[in-house]
Amino acid sequence: MQQSGTKLVIVIVSMAFLLGVTSWWFRFEAAHRASQFWGPEASRLIAESENLEIIDLGPDLGQGFAAQLTAGVSTDLSRARGQAHLRHALMSDRNYVWDEPLDAAVTEWRWGLRFHEGERETLVLLAKNLKEVGKPVSSSEVIAAFSCEPMTASLEQYFDALGLSAKPPVDAASTASE
Repeated sequence: MQQSGTKLVIVIVSMAFLLGVTSWWFRFEAAHRASQFWGPEASRLIAESENLEIIDLGPDLGQGFAAQLTAGVSTDLSRARGQAHLRHALMSDRNYVWDEPLDAAVTEWRWGLRFHEGERETLVLLAKNLKEVGKPVSSSEVIAAFSCEPMTASLEQYFDALGLSAKPPVDAASTASE
């Protein structure tokens, strides 16, 4: 008695389709809120841009973060080890506390991660304690911020590996006079 393999092929194709949809749904749910927070263009740049630099904004943002970006010391991280993990962490919902937005005005912003490609760029702000993350809202001095405490230990480890946490804060006034 000869049996057809048609049923087996249908079962395999159906399982592959079901697993593909399940995988897509899991990835969508794992990064949905972070993608909404950053926005479509910024999310793409964070995940895929070739260029990444970190800017030491200095000890305080008395002049505002836009002025500090030009005065701050920049380090190119485009070829740094671990940046893929940093990008993935920034795009993962589980690394944020979404319950309530933070008051960005009282946060001590210290670092700027600049993801850029050609003329397009996005900026991710990190607090001095690496427990808050923010983004500038439409080229103004307003910052939308959330706690990123679930990834603070990883950020500290990454900054230590890059030798950034040992750097003393940049004093914008002393670098301007030099």
